[in-house]
Formats: sequence, structure tokens, C-alpha cells
Amino acid sequence: MQSSFEALVHAYALSKKTVRNTKENIVIAIGVVLFLLLGLILGFIYMASGMFVHEASILVVIFNAMRLIRYGNLKVTPQLQGKSSHALS
Repeated sequence: MQSSFEALVHAYALSKKTVRNTKENIVIAIGVVLFLLLGLILGFIYMASGMFVHEASILVVIFNAMRLIRYGNLKVTPQLQGKSSHALS
């Protein structure tokens, strides 16, 4: 069973990774939209292919966010007790 301090350290580290992941996803989304808008204005990207690229970028953002799921599986074993979860990542 984890102590409250270990859970706090784990939650803090997870929140830091969540903020970083959110920033990555925002950059990906805005970058793709700007690229598509520029391509549409200049005429080298058509609406249908732009929609396909946009949908693919949404999947990239979703898969990027799904990386946080495996971070939640913190198991404290006897040899890991006393170490912070930050040292485990």
C-alpha cells in the first residue's frame, strides 16, 4: 500500500507530464491547421485531401495523449519502497 506522500509525488509527476503532453498536442494541432490553411490558400492542397490530413492529425494527437495511460500503473514492490515515483520514470 502506498503512503500519501508517494501518491502525491506520483500525482505531481503525472500532472507535469500531462501539461507537457497537452502543449505537444496543441502544437501538433495548430501546426497542421496552419499548414493546411497555407496549402489551401496557395492551391496545392485540395479540400478533400486536407480533411484527410486533418483527421489523421487528430489520430496522432489522440495516440500521443494515450501515452499517459501507461504512466498510471505505478506498482510499489518491496525493492522499490522508499523511492519516489519520479525516480521510477
